[in-house]
Amino acid sequence: MTFFLLIVMSENKQIQKNLLILNGEFNTGKYTFPLVDIDFMKSYKPFGIFSSKAIKNFKLKEWQAFQVGNEKFFILIAIYNAKTMGIVRFILFDKETGEKLFYEKKVFPKSLKIPHSILEGEAEYSSADFKLHTKYDVLKKKIDIKISITDFKELPNIKFNISANYNPDTDQSISACIPFSKTTAMYSHKGLCSATGLLNIEEEEYAFDNTNSFLIFDDHKGFYPNPMVYNWVTAAKTIDGKTLGLNLTENQSVNPDKYNENCLWENGKTHFLPAVKFSIPKDINEKWYIKDKDGNIDLCFTPIDHNPFYLNLLFLKAKYEGPLGIITGTIKTKDKTFEILEFFGMGEKKYIKG
Repeated sequence: MTFFLLIVMSENKQIQKNLLILNGEFNTGKYTFPLVDIDFMKSYKPFGIFSSKAIKNFKLKEWQAFQVGNEKFFILIAIYNAKTMGIVRFILFDKETGEKLFYEKKVFPKSLKIPHSILEGEAEYSSADFKLHTKYDVLKKKIDIKISITDFKELPNIKFNISANYNPDTDQSISACIPFSKTTAMYSHKGLCSATGLLNIEEEEYAFDNTNSFLIFDDHKGFYPNPMVYNWVTAAKTIDGKTLGLNLTENQSVNPDKYNENCLWENGKTHFLPAVKFSIPKDINEKWYIKDKDGNIDLCFTPIDHNPFYLNLLFLKAKYEGPLGIITGTIKTKDKTFEILEFFGMGEKKYIKG
């Protein structure tokens, strides 16, 4: 009987550790396994007396984003709900020619479907000219993304289907719950996988093979401060069938040294990284520098393509810079120094008020 009770207690502790919110409070920290029950409505009065369900839902920013790459292409897919407005975005960048196809729609927030987490339900937006659908198949341990864009302005028709194998029981990723105050926080779940798929640009067809292609997934929600401010870079590269990637953020964490979502992915293994500082020049197209205080992270991000988004309305202001570019430098972990040699990725410098 004693042995049975110990097993039950151990399982309960693990379940509690996996929960995003426990007894109304955020379970802050970072983990190599997914958090479960990502329901911000269960938080206890994050906005004091103004913490009705309607207020919580309106204040919750949530999105899913994916970066897909191989030797020729880098692709960004995003479905974003700021509650004041929604955005769906597909960017296709040809690294060999420097050509870019940019598809973006500003839509009503209620037209977007974003699930509690990437492991629960499906994300979706559908209109006559832009269809986006993402799904995690629990049984097959697979992330599927389908994009169809037709008759969109004067741009080429696009069809893109990509799949990545992700088993949360064995493949490490990073889940983080980062506090912004005693009652507000953000959650993210990010991972790097090999990918297989097919891209059609009008009549041209391009294959993505899991020996040279990657997919970074990003499931994200939060009660962010107003204004929301953060800097971020991500990048990856497949070398000899093995994937290496990084995720680095400087945000409004109350204690960045303890609470951050910084990591290096090494072919399925996640290395936690320390807090970083970004040095970003006024000219967003000049080099960005990302470093930690102990010299373990020393990176340079060189933008080569600019994707801004500006908005200045009475109750909503946004200044978003989202350049694509190349990251080079070194990252030292406890056991190894990693040379980051021209990893293609993207950065963000974000300011949103409203």
